[in-house]
Amino acid sequence: MNFGRRRIPNTSAGSTLGHGALIQARTEVGGPGGRPPPRKHNDGSWCQVSAARRRRKPGNSSGSRKRQRIAVHLAVLCIVAVAGGFGNAVASNAKHCTGSMHLPATETKVGEDMVTIRINGTNWGEAHPENIKKLLENVAWHMTRHFREPIYATIDVMNHHSGPQILLRIPGQTTYTVLLDTTDRYWAQYSYQFAHEFCHLISNYEQRFDTPNQWIDETICETASLFTLRSMGETWKETPPYASWKEFAVHLTAYASAQAGKVKMEATDSTSWEEWLRRHEDKSREDPYDREGNRAIALRLLPLFEQHPEGWNAVRNLPATKGRIGQYLKEWKKQVQPCEQMFVTKIATRLGLAP
Repeated sequence: MNFGRRRIPNTSAGSTLGHGALIQARTEVGGPGGRPPPRKHNDGSWCQVSAARRRRKPGNSSGSRKRQRIAVHLAVLCIVAVAGGFGNAVASNAKHCTGSMHLPATETKVGEDMVTIRINGTNWGEAHPENIKKLLENVAWHMTRHFREPIYATIDVMNHHSGPQILLRIPGQTTYTVLLDTTDRYWAQYSYQFAHEFCHLISNYEQRFDTPNQWIDETICETASLFTLRSMGETWKETPPYASWKEFAVHLTAYASAQAGKVKMEATDSTSWEEWLRRHEDKSREDPYDREGNRAIALRLLPLFEQHPEGWNAVRNLPATKGRIGQYLKEWKKQVQPCEQMFVTKIATRLGLAP
């Protein structure tokens, strides 16, 4: 892959490096918007959590993929268990882990919303955990600042090559675990991935995982990534997390534009758009991870969220219906507060569907 490189100081709270540090804004990302919530498996393992379903690769048998998913999550959950992220039931299984896996975490609070972010591990390359924490705090704030009711969550963030995703919690677990697939100081990619996974969290993804309408969740969370980076690109012009990061604002916006530019098709005629949407839904109810198709819809929704950012309150009440998108929107409208119903109607209109 080719990466665009930008310099920005790697500034920790209370310290400043004496040299410019490379900030690399990836223009091609291995899963920039993150993977969907994971699929549970019945292999008898104690964790009962698996990775998000992956797109098939030639030569990989389903049995091999399943074994890989199980291995990844057993390892990840053991790490989090040792770090204290799980309850007693999981901690009692930490003895199955090998090697030294004690990973101290740093914490932060996001404004008045009690969102605690803990950066686990030291495998972040050149990036300092304190800087990652500060960055992800800012990502979350660009969504939570629009909430009418606070959100309370503790999020363990880890770096893992399996791809960005938010894990399903086991019974009794109160913390969330988010995996990011990036390293060094790719701040734009960190932000894009985390915004997607944080969107899953605020929408109570565990209530709707593995339903035929999971593709709608993926589409809305793709919108969240674009919305957040574009918002950060504006606020960082004046109030970045660190003053020395102000010059990076333009690159956050450019990164969002680069992701949007990957969409090669978006019907403009109302009839062709409706036909395209129907075909996309037919396919996505079986495989919700058509990123280009989901992003095409996200680009239609993005102006609504930018004009009415309070609409993120409605995302906190997505329905669990298995009906097609028309029925989904009707159920969504019933579940939100009266002040949010007009926003859902606007989404239906924007998608060419009867409100």
